[in-house]
Amino acid sequence: AQLIMVKLWLLNTGFCTANEQTLLQNAPRRRVKAYALAALLEHPQEGLILFDTGYAPRLLEAFKRFPSSIYGYLTPTITRDEWSAVNQIKALGYTADDIRTVIISHLHADHIAGLHDFSHATFLLSPEAFEVSSSQGFSALKHGFLPPLFPPATVQVTDFFHHQALPELGNTHDVFGDGLLRLVQLPGHAKGQVGLFVQTTCGPALLAADGCWSTTAYKDNHPPSPLALRLLFHDVPSTLKTLEHLHNFHKTNPEVLIIPSHCPDISARTELGKPTPLEAI
Repeated sequence: AQLIMVKLWLLNTGFCTANEQTLLQNAPRRRVKAYALAALLEHPQEGLILFDTGYAPRLLEAFKRFPSSIYGYLTPTITRDEWSAVNQIKALGYTADDIRTVIISHLHADHIAGLHDFSHATFLLSPEAFEVSSSQGFSALKHGFLPPLFPPATVQVTDFFHHQALPELGNTHDVFGDGLLRLVQLPGHAKGQVGLFVQTTCGPALLAADGCWSTTAYKDNHPPSPLALRLLFHDVPSTLKTLEHLHNFHKTNPEVLIIPSHCPDISARTELGKPTPLEAI
């Protein structure tokens, strides 16, 4: 049995406001806060790893330029320097230089706004997401990508998923070859989106990025509104298939904590700008 596991903290980095009905079909029509969670992982051999970075004030600067301003209009965002991932890890006694790897689930702005703070780390992303990273202008905007947020950095592309499969979710990519961190493909929401299956000190967890947006979504196989699917998703049929896979995975593996990046239930157990250890969730 693997006794040494990964310590995980959730970092709540800010929020945008959205209509709840957009996030969940047939929900009430009311404005809600959609928080952006990142995760800090302490691997026993490989050191500190970030899964996404969430929001950072640099995003607000990017929103000032056209056509990125369209993105800002659609997602009114509140973020502060002290809430950013780099400042939250300082609260744990670490520095940006301690982060060796940043795993990028996908290139939407609310997942990568803090990348400049960690540009000395290796960025790990899928080949499809890496393709998006070279797009500009309206082509970038179509993918929810704001080029100024992606700094020059060492990029490692995971071009194979042939390790041990997870039920319903398919083959994984074992990041360090020890079974502790396994990337899983979650297609649909964004080009090349991946999640991360983690053997944590609190049991297995799946960082599901935007494979779904809430606990309700995966438990009930409940998609976002048709308008949201049309406007905000790269591939609607794949999105619905991924949601169904997460739903079935949860039914057969209820011991795995699924953590969507914007889940209101999980966000409510965190505090803005304060790292929350997984055992507190």
